[in-house]
Amino acid sequence: MTGYGSSTFSYLGADYSLEIQSVNRKSLDINMFIPKELLALDLELRGWISERVSRGQVTCRLSKKERSFAPDFEVLKAVKDEWETLGSKLGVSEGLTLAFLADQAGKSVTVADLDKKVLKRALNGALEAMISMREAEGQELISVMQERLDAMEEKVVSLQDIGSRAVLKFEAKLKARLESLKAEGKGERIALETVLLAEKVDITEEIERLESHFKQMQKALSEDVVGKKLDFLLQEMNREVNTVMSKSQEIEIVNIGLFLKVEIDKLREQARNIE
Repeated sequence: MTGYGSSTFSYLGADYSLEIQSVNRKSLDINMFIPKELLALDLELRGWISERVSRGQVTCRLSKKERSFAPDFEVLKAVKDEWETLGSKLGVSEGLTLAFLADQAGKSVTVADLDKKVLKRALNGALEAMISMREAEGQELISVMQERLDAMEEKVVSLQDIGSRAVLKFEAKLKARLESLKAEGKGERIALETVLLAEKVDITEEIERLESHFKQMQKALSEDVVGKKLDFLLQEMNREVNTVMSKSQEIEIVNIGLFLKVEIDKLREQARNIE
């Protein structure tokens, strides 16, 4: 599923923008782009993302824009106290200037300074938006798959009538070919073999199983069932269609079979993208 989300926050004199997006991929692959002074947060950010997302190629971008520093009394006082404490421990008594304090107060935020709760809250906000978009796309995809199944069911309904006519046509052709053998006293044997051969080209059972698979597929989609069950049902549909095509050379049946196989492939690809 594809999705996008973003959020912004401000912290210690800087404005941050966090963007996260995803595209389809069977497994989870996370790409991070963050300021170099915050690279130590890379693994933690990946962990937070993997808690919410299980698959897809996810790209997360955290950018920072420094604001022009406006001296604040409380901030300057805190910086002054820290440096004086450090100077006392080192035995250094050199005086601190206002310019020095302002410079130190405006330094870039480091990993140690950045409040992780603020960062995680911003990430979760962006993830919520991205996941919401992915879910909306998933529901739209399910609707498309259901419409595709409806079209396939219509073809299978017409297949029943075409198949019945094909059997009758086959029986008539076979009887015509074997009519000359009746004079040899083999009429009863010919009749039996005709019935057996007609059964071999009868596609009624395959159609019934296809209709059953369609119902199960529709039920699974309506209940948001994904994964191996959908893949199994599509595999069984494909097997039944192959059997139908192997039993008849009727052009109408072959064309419907080809249509169904193409649609099954499309459904299989779409099923892989649903989470």
